[in-house]
Amino acid sequence: MCCSESLCCKISDTKVCSTVGNFDKLRIQERWCPEVSSKEFDITGRPVQILHLKISEPYLVALTSDHSVCIWDLEKNQKIHEFIQEKTLDNLKLILLLVRLNYGLLITCARYGLNRSNNPPISSGTFNLLMARRLVITEDQKRPDFPITGQLKILDFIIETIYLETQRIVAFNFDWSQALMVATKPFHIIRLVTISPSVDRQRFWKEVELTVELKLVDKYREGWLLQNESSDIIRIMNIDSGVTFKHHHNYKGCRPDFDIANKHVVISYQKDLFWKFDIWSLPKSGYSDKMNLVYSFQQPHPNVYHETYYVRRNKLKIHFDDLPRQHSIFLGYPRDIPLMR
Repeated sequence: MCCSESLCCKISDTKVCSTVGNFDKLRIQERWCPEVSSKEFDITGRPVQILHLKISEPYLVALTSDHSVCIWDLEKNQKIHEFIQEKTLDNLKLILLLVRLNYGLLITCARYGLNRSNNPPISSGTFNLLMARRLVITEDQKRPDFPITGQLKILDFIIETIYLETQRIVAFNFDWSQALMVATKPFHIIRLVTISPSVDRQRFWKEVELTVELKLVDKYREGWLLQNESSDIIRIMNIDSGVTFKHHHNYKGCRPDFDIANKHVVISYQKDLFWKFDIWSLPKSGYSDKMNLVYSFQQPHPNVYHETYYVRRNKLKIHFDDLPRQHSIFLGYPRDIPLMR
């Protein structure tokens, strides 16, 4: 469990990692063995805060307040690599740093510009530096290294979030109206995809501010993009084929949470003292444009029971990997620890 005292917390297949103290220490717990004492580490050795965490076992990546990227070995409990991102480049300052680690690749995306506070960000005088570092095991097989294997300077496209897949990076701009696809080997831009806006985002933001029933949703997994058009319509698009369909639901007023993975959509919402889960299958291409409800279940509200859930700032966050084993088996994942994240 990650509690509200943590600035950031991540759950992997076997670990629960969170920041503690003045957010400058890392606490590591065994996820499935709560009786085992947690351990705390000063992973940087400097008085800096840990701002973000990413886990790709056996490694953890931490971003710190001095713009460093620290890679920690969760099995050996030691730092194996660290570098500091340049704070200025071409007379522009670093205003955003994203990092992803998976498939033996460490990807960083640094945005350089004049001002981070612009909302939406201004592309003029701003660029993104996308860099790839590939995991290499040295001859002694003891200390991994991450040499740079590719980099791209991207203009006229403000990257706000990135996803690392097996053979490509998918980056979305500020309002999710465009997706940039970049191949990881060799490192080059594949194409830019324009996504027809599901709603007028500016109008939607104003509505979100006025009512608690509307919540802006942008979820992406392995080619599928889920967005909401209103309080009772979600739109799902395959960014590779362009196939798009809409789903009218009956969760209006429930403030539902949406997630998508492995051709399933999970919709969770609170009712009475329980969290309800409805699992829908995506339509089969060429057969139908409707989603089918394949399974429903409920779990007690965290005020009653929360030992196995990720709780942050007193708000319940449901992840696919936190589904009980019997539910994950139903979805076709016969492992004790499902990988639907």
